[in-house]
Amino acid sequence: MIDIWVMIARDDVDAADRVVDEIQERLWSVRAYPYSGQDVSWLLVGLRRLTVRRYLIFYSVADSPKSLIVERVLHSSRNVEALFQKD
Repeated sequence: MIDIWVMIARDDVDAADRVVDEIQERLWSVRAYPYSGQDVSWLLVGLRRLTVRRYLIFYSVADSPKSLIVERVLHSSRNVEALFQKD
């Protein structure tokens, strides 16, 4: 998320803070219902997705309850399929 903050902060530091805060808040709130994100297992088995503004948060649910593993946070304009195929 540092990269996201840096990109936005080039134009507006306050906006960068708001976007990163929103992403972190969304991740914190989804812990209560970890399977509420959209299932995108076609990209990677067990992968789920959330959207915050123009950012896609890809995560999986860890073995322990309410524990998430953030796999990637990408801008929605990126070619998501190609990025996951590289792995």
